[in-house]
Amino acid sequence: MNEGFNYVHKHRLQGKKQQTLPFFQLSSGEYEYPETVDFQMSDSDCIALPYGYMVSALLDSNSTILARYNNWEIVIEGKNLKPVYRALVERKLKSVRKAFENENDSPQLKTFISNISIKDMVENVQISHESSANDNNNELDAEIEEEAKKR
Repeated sequence: MNEGFNYVHKHRLQGKKQQTLPFFQLSSGEYEYPETVDFQMSDSDCIALPYGYMVSALLDSNSTILARYNNWEIVIEGKNLKPVYRALVERKLKSVRKAFENENDSPQLKTFISNISIKDMVENVQISHESSANDNNNELDAEIEEEAKKR
């Protein structure tokens, strides 16, 4: 498992064990309500959005969550997302992460998150990590080749 996310499984707050699951983390206490949700698209790309800015949340077919925060639209895709949705609307969700490249869905996993994408509604910019680093390198290589042909 990636070292960057081990805290999800080991994190402790004031000596109380956190409720953790492989793809999302819940607040531990009955009266503990986090101020933000940390959406983790990759090991290096995350965004934390405050609950106070959440406008709406929609669960579609237990496989897609659409959450709107003022200027942001979050789409979470996977399987059995109702526990994530419930935690989100009850303001108990602390963080949610996309599966790493080496993590595959299996019958043992009740919930699996295959993708998290975020769209800045004001700037109309999509943030998603569905493509691999190799795809980005291939696109860059193609651009370089095209520039070379022009010369």
